[in-house]
Amino acid sequence: MIDTQAYAARLEAEDNLDPNVARVIARERYYLEDRAVTKSELREELTGLREGIRKEIAELETKLTVRMGIMWMAAVSVLAAMKFFS
Repeated sequence: MIDTQAYAARLEAEDNLDPNVARVIARERYYLEDRAVTKSELREELTGLREGIRKEIAELETKLTVRMGIMWMAAVSVLAAMKFFS
């Protein structure tokens, strides 16, 4: 992190900026650097998201398999009932 007061003072002295403008620039730079993300942090977050997506896909595959099995059983039951009652 940067020392905003020292940075603002340097901007005032070296770049001949108005003190208010220098303070605003220093504060905004501090906020930007505070919110910056490193590559390793980004990789960790992406890895976590990928794992979550894989788990959700596995759950959906299971649900779809069960639903398809139920539909096949219903279809076979209807066909058997048609054959039996006709």
